[in-house]
Amino acid sequence: MKILKPRETAKERAKPVEIIRESQKIFTTLSKAGYVLLVIFLVIGLILSANEMYEKYKQRKIAEEEAGTALAAPAPRPRHTAPAPATKQVTERRIIAYPDRWSEPVVTPPNHSGRIAPEGKVRIRDLRGNEWDDEPGMANFREEDVANFAFRFKSRTAEPVGVVVYHQPR
Repeated sequence: MKILKPRETAKERAKPVEIIRESQKIFTTLSKAGYVLLVIFLVIGLILSANEMYEKYKQRKIAEEEAGTALAAPAPRPRHTAPAPATKQVTERRIIAYPDRWSEPVVTPPNHSGRIAPEGKVRIRDLRGNEWDDEPGMANFREEDVANFAFRFKSRTAEPVGVVVYHQPR
């Protein structure tokens, strides 16, 4: 004789579905909590990095102010450096070369020749990565070499050094 199993009720059939739904709710809740924690950590990291960048900015401003007062009255140029060309079309750009970082690129405009006149010992880097030293009185390259090019400067001394870049139409 066969024993027949009683038919499952609708409630019993729905139990696995309810268990799956409950696990999905838990997973969704954990996912949302994970996203909230991720956002909190990102905001904290952003605040900390912004604070660090602000501190570096303040230190750089203080250094620039100190260097600006030191470079406000530069020593007279030695006679062996060429004076700036006397034409009105000459543009002059003064920058400060710091010992701990490279300056922003100084670009020679198209169809211009140029001349670099450092007020102290500097290291020069072109965009190709070539580097060389320069100082007052040294002539490392011709004016044509400065044409249509970009340079960065870094002080070779412990103090910031002023650099003057002249551009003149050809």
